[in-house]
Amino acid sequence: MAKRSERRGAPALADDVLAAWHRELARQRHIVGHAEVSFVEQARRAGWSEEGISSVLGLDDDVEVQAHVDALESLLVRTHPSQRPLPWTGSPATSHGDEPPAPTSMVTEE
Repeated sequence: MAKRSERRGAPALADDVLAAWHRELARQRHIVGHAEVSFVEQARRAGWSEEGISSVLGLDDDVEVQAHVDALESLLVRTHPSQRPLPWTGSPATSHGDEPPAPTSMVTEE
């Protein structure tokens, strides 16, 4: 895999590609955030120690598990599409002054 510095000469991606990429990042970030909060809840129910949970999550020594969960839950609320739709729809406008892409549903109707 080429180093990031070696890819700098690559041509710029099209706006629609960047918008789709950003939508995927927003979606995956939300999924992972929910999964991590659920993991902590389940690990606690299973009797895992806070140190064990912190270790498997790769938290820094000075970060408490509950503070991490609180930060994740806050992020999930702040970045929910009902609060901030932009990350879910793509770029606010392209460099060409076009309107942003319309939001697309994750569910297709038949």
